[in-house]
Amino acid sequence: MARKIKKRNTASIDLTDSDISTLIYALSILPSFDLDVPEVQQDINFQLCQSAALKFSSHSPNLTLNEYRVVLSSLQGLVLICQGELTADGVSIAEAQKYFFSANKLLATFEKILNN
Repeated sequence: MARKIKKRNTASIDLTDSDISTLIYALSILPSFDLDVPEVQQDINFQLCQSAALKFSSHSPNLTLNEYRVVLSSLQGLVLICQGELTADGVSIAEAQKYFFSANKLLATFEKILNN
């Protein structure tokens, strides 16, 4: 069953249950990426991941701009893990591969939204 999300009244996305699972998985692994960012930014990213995942899981994702950004970063990281270009603590390539095709599709969608 597809659900729609809107970005500040400018765009909407139809999300399937598979898409939502992919988004929640991607958001769950972003904090494990070895990013060269200050600890305070890591804490902010973690909170944004939790907030966005909660919104997706409740099927009412009215995302903030920062939540869109962290979703995009999460999807980019997931795709890079699948391609063997990024490692993350406790994240296996085999597990990430389950979400690869959906992540690629969603990545293109979220890039388009954020570039508008």
